[in-house]
Amino acid sequence: MRKVKLSKYVLLPHLLGILILSSIFVFFSQFFALLQGNYQGLTLNGKFGGRVIREIIIITIYFLFFKEIIFVLRKIIPILFIFVIILFLSIIYTLFKYQNIILIIVGIRFLEYIPLIGIVYYAFKKKGINYINYFFKVINAYILIFVFFEFFISIFELIFSPPVLGKTIFGSRIFGTFPSSNLFGFNMAVLTYYFYFVKNVKIMFITFLLSILSGSRLASITSTLVILYFLLSSKKLKQIKILFFISLPLFCLVFFKIYSLPAFSGRNITHISRLKVWEEILKTHVKNCWDISIGWGVGLGANTLTTVFGPARFKGQFISDSTYIYILSAFGLIGLYFYIAILIFLIKIRSEFFILWILILLCSIPVIWFENFPSNVIISLLWGCGLYFKKYSQKFIQK
Repeated sequence: MRKVKLSKYVLLPHLLGILILSSIFVFFSQFFALLQGNYQGLTLNGKFGGRVIREIIIITIYFLFFKEIIFVLRKIIPILFIFVIILFLSIIYTLFKYQNIILIIVGIRFLEYIPLIGIVYYAFKKKGINYINYFFKVINAYILIFVFFEFFISIFELIFSPPVLGKTIFGSRIFGTFPSSNLFGFNMAVLTYYFYFVKNVKIMFITFLLSILSGSRLASITSTLVILYFLLSSKKLKQIKILFFISLPLFCLVFFKIYSLPAFSGRNITHISRLKVWEEILKTHVKNCWDISIGWGVGLGANTLTTVFGPARFKGQFISDSTYIYILSAFGLIGLYFYIAILIFLIKIRSEFFILWILILLCSIPVIWFENFPSNVIISLLWGCGLYFKKYSQKFIQK
């Protein structure tokens, strides 16, 4: 077998793998606080070291692939031009209203992992089939380590952890090494699609199980849809695959009802609905046509702002917990339409990756996915694959 020369392309899957594994260290102090039943112990203490590792790795990747990022940007100049105009108008309006540069810095942090999409796309396009085999062989090893670590930790939590986050019919809601069951479940749901993509069925069902045990409705619904799509996509059932597309809204509604039951969610969900919360956010913050058109404040709804500075440091600050609400608050209806239009366009030109784009659309409802680590890395990786592969085929992946 021909030796692979040491290059930035050889390093890329290793760096991405280490980046994903670094999430264990980022959230480890929070894991111990939850394990002891101390939800109030969730602070920034002990997380700084892990975050430094994460930022060093991502900066290293962008330094190595700076030319490739520029190349990809040149290929999407019309889209980039529209985005820059939207971003510029929103930033200017935010500065005019709040005169605070910190909001801008935090607000554009959502772009941090987006360039990974272009890097993966370019690397696959340039290096070809042999490199793609190598890439997945390496990164699969890192992700498997991550999954098995989370699996054993989660089983321990299921049996021995106090039910500080709720209790399902299976036991305490699991959270892995993450600060909440919802965040853990979301990451497992994304991994469920990842292992569907690489055709590792056994691990796909393990991550599916972990997402269910988390008690997260979003995670349970999206991972169940992936499993259902997997079953309907087999050769024998190919003729009824279209039923999945037609029945998708019904599936989502049924699964939402099922996973909202206390037996599965671990909670008695009687509090105010998200729609009411979002309605209140709009009533409170939208004062004029500019607020709804280009947003009323870049960064005000970012989770990072609350995590770093607290929940009430800045005027107008709020917790959006939704990609759609965050984009609406930061970039207005123009930005929101732009985001949805891109995903709908991808569904049209890359229909074989339909379930990936649907997963992103669904996850955008209750989660700011580009702020959730390491699922944002995995989604960016999958997005890059979706752009590269014109026809859905896993023949390139070596088991």
